[in-house]
Amino acid sequence: MITREDNRSSETSLTMLDVSNTEIRYEEGKYVYDTEVPKSIDKVLISAKAKDPKATITGMGEKTLEFGKNTFVIEVKSSSGQTQKYTFNIDRSRIEFQSSNMGTKLLALTINGEKLDVLTKNKFNYINKTGSNTVDVEALTRSATARATITGNKNLKDGPNTVQIIVKESTGATEEYYIYVYNFSNPSQELTSLNINFDPIKDDRFFLTETDQTLPEGLIRSIKTNDYKFSYGKKTGNSLEFLAKIDKNVPQEAIDIKVKRVEKQALPTYNIESPEDTEISLYVGEEFEDNQILRVYSYDEEGKYREVTPGTQVMGGYITFNTNGQKNYLLTVEQLIQVETTIQDYIEQYKEIIAYSILGLLVIVIVVKILQYIKIRSKRKI
Repeated sequence: MITREDNRSSETSLTMLDVSNTEIRYEEGKYVYDTEVPKSIDKVLISAKAKDPKATITGMGEKTLEFGKNTFVIEVKSSSGQTQKYTFNIDRSRIEFQSSNMGTKLLALTINGEKLDVLTKNKFNYINKTGSNTVDVEALTRSATARATITGNKNLKDGPNTVQIIVKESTGATEEYYIYVYNFSNPSQELTSLNINFDPIKDDRFFLTETDQTLPEGLIRSIKTNDYKFSYGKKTGNSLEFLAKIDKNVPQEAIDIKVKRVEKQALPTYNIESPEDTEISLYVGEEFEDNQILRVYSYDEEGKYREVTPGTQVMGGYITFNTNGQKNYLLTVEQLIQVETTIQDYIEQYKEIIAYSILGLLVIVIVVKILQYIKIRSKRKI
């Protein structure tokens, strides 16, 4: 008895699919494709390559387009005889439109193998905890004639970074996509629980959570005693909503840190619960461009406003400022609010200038006194 092994493949999927002058790209498990082309496109060329090297494909080649809907079918027949049809519905418009507008769109975008939703967004947050200062970004364009250029995904610094993807069509049209990467250069220091037992060293420590939590008194004592900084962040999926940095100046008791966006406000407004002078980094990348200068104001329950900072730059989708003890903060591009400034505010704002001015005056007085003394001594000798 001789048994002959059947090594024929039943694979009917593709490794390559191209329909010229369209935005059609192959998707695993998808067998029907719909697209629209402008009036000037009257022909397409269908090309495909099967995953099974012994499979046969029929229906490929150049196709003429009539106005309206055109349907073409290719069939893949595996070496074992299994078949799969791929259908293309191409609607040729009776008007001319700029197909390059869609040619600057991405079909797919991944970072470290994770797929991002490019259908509805062009800005994304990503937290990199691999310990590497490089992230692997892949961009697939919808148009076969478009090219994607990726910058900023190497030599990442600790904290926020900006990865830019520029899609350029052969016509010159371009579109930009951004991934704001928050990088942890030393993920071994990331804390996975607030039940903290470690030998502190003078480096930043990180803790990310998806829910609001109270920082225990034991942690606060450790920060104050050992003089290091603790970064506490709130995340949703891979989005880092905020990062609060706590140092030895934090109050001794257990504390809550909460940052919440207030909905239905004309200006971006946040409720922030934190000790005074806490360094807060807020993600604002969906509303403001990098390098844009924002003003931050706080206000109390009586509606009195204070200027937190006259200008802070958006970097990597984030702005950073120090809280002043109030709970309500809003962001503006222009100086839209008449701020009530007290003498104490002026002293606090210009304390370094005042200190240097006083020091300068003291130096001048001392120099004058010395010169007067020298002059008197010279007269006595004469």
